Amino acid sequence: MIKFSTTKYLGWDAHLLQSDWIKLYLAPQLGGRIMQLAMHDHEFLFVNPEFVGKHVNDSRLGKEGSWLNFGGEKIWPAPQGWDNDSQWPGPPDPILDSGVYTLTKKDGDGNNIVLTLKSPIDFSRGLQMERDIMLSKKKAEVVIKASLHNTKNVSQKWAIWPVCQVQTGKLISEGQFQIICPTATDSKYNSGYKVMHGVVNNPQYSLNDKKQLVVDYKYMIGKVGLDTDSDWVAFLDKTTGKVLIYKFSVQKHLEYPDNTSVQIWTNGIGTIYSRNKLTIFENDPSLTPPYMEIEILSPLVNILPGKKIDFQYQIALSTIGKGQEIMDVNKLGIIVSNMYATNQKNSYEIIGNYGFFYKGILKIQINDADKIDTSKLRDLYKTQVSPLKGTTIKLAIKKTIPLLNTNHIISANLYDLKNNYIGTIDEINVQNCC
Repeated sequence: MIKFSTTKYLGWDAHLLQSDWIKLYLAPQLGGRIMQLAMHDHEFLFVNPEFVGKHVNDSRLGKEGSWLNFGGEKIWPAPQGWDNDSQWPGPPDPILDSGVYTLTKKDGDGNNIVLTLKSPIDFSRGLQMERDIMLSKKKAEVVIKASLHNTKNVSQKWAIWPVCQVQTGKLISEGQFQIICPTATDSKYNSGYKVMHGVVNNPQYSLNDKKQLVVDYKYMIGKVGLDTDSDWVAFLDKTTGKVLIYKFSVQKHLEYPDNTSVQIWTNGIGTIYSRNKLTIFENDPSLTPPYMEIEILSPLVNILPGKKIDFQYQIALSTIGKGQEIMDVNKLGIIVSNMYATNQKNSYEIIGNYGFFYKGILKIQINDADKIDTSKLRDLYKTQVSPLKGTTIKLAIKKTIPLLNTNHIISANLYDLKNNYIGTIDEINVQNCC
C-alpha cells in the first residue's frame, strides 16, 4: 500500500511517499528535490550538512550568489554552458535549481498516488521543469516522468538531465563505494568513456572483465561521460550490499549532450578548469563534502513553441551480499554471478548470486522445452526473496535425475506470493552445464 503524508525531514517541511520498502522525502521548496530515498533504515542520497534545515532567502541563492547544493535528486536542462542562450548556465540557478516548485497530488492507476512537481518559468530561456513521481506497489522502485516545457514562441533544442547525488559518508576503505556502468561496444571513445573534468589518469576509473566502467571512489574530483547503449547505471555500497540503480532508455540514433547518455561525478580533492577558470577543491570535508553523482541524459530534441518533451526513468533499490560486485541488471534485479554448475562425485552443484527488486518466491526449476511453460516446470528448490537481502543459490542435483542429453533448461524463476509467475532472472542449459 502506498501512503502519503506531510512531515519534517532534517528540519525542512517535506512530503513523504511510502511503500512497503521505500520512504521518499520530497522538498518542493528546495528546487523540487527528492531530498532522501531510504530503504527501511538505509538512506541512499547525499544531504549537504552545510545547508541542513536552513531556509532560503528571497534571492534563492547562497552567499554572494553561490550555488545552494542541498543534495538529493533533481532534474536540470541540458546542455550546460555559458556561451549562449541555447545552453543552461547553472548551477546556480535561482529558478530551476533552487526555486520553489508547486506540488499537486492525484490518484494514479490501481489506487496509486502520483505527485507532480512543477517549477516556476525561467523567462530568460523560456523553460519550465515538471515531473510526475510515484512508487511501484510491487517492487522497490521509484517511477518518474520528467518533462521540459518550452514557453517561448520559437523552437528550442534541449535535453532533460536527472542528477542523483549519492552519499558516501566516511570512506572506510578503497572499493567501498562504486558506480558501475556498461560501456558501448561501438563507443566513440577508446576506453568506452571520456574524462570531462579532473586528471585524465584518475585512479578511480577502470574497466572490469565485462567492459563496464567502475568508478571506485577515492575522494578525488573528477567527471566522466559515457555513450553507453545500456539501460542501467548502478551505485553500490559494498560494506552493506545496498544498491541504487538508475534505469532508463537510450536511443543511439539520436544526438545527446556532450555525446554522452551517462555522466558520473566524484566530489573530492583536486583541480578542474570550468567556466574559464581553475577551481581548486580542498582536502577538507567541510568545504569539499564527499559524495558521488549519477547523471543520466535524454536525447537533445527540438521542442516546438508551447510544447514539451518527456523522459521516463526509474530508480530501483536492492541488496546483494556484502563485498559482492554487480555483473548485470535486468527487470527483476541484479545478477552478481550467473548460474553455473560444478561436477561433483554424485551430484551437480548449481550456484548463483542475485539481488531482487521484488518480494516473492524464487524457484529453481527444470523446464522440458526451450521456452518456459509453467505447466511443465519441476521444482528443484525455492526460497523467499526481497529487496532487503541478497540471495545465494547453492543447490545439489543428484546425477540419478534424468537430465542429461536433453534440451532441458534449469531456470531461476521469480513468482509473487500468490504464486503468479513474474519472470526469469537467470537460466542455464543442462547440456552446457552438466
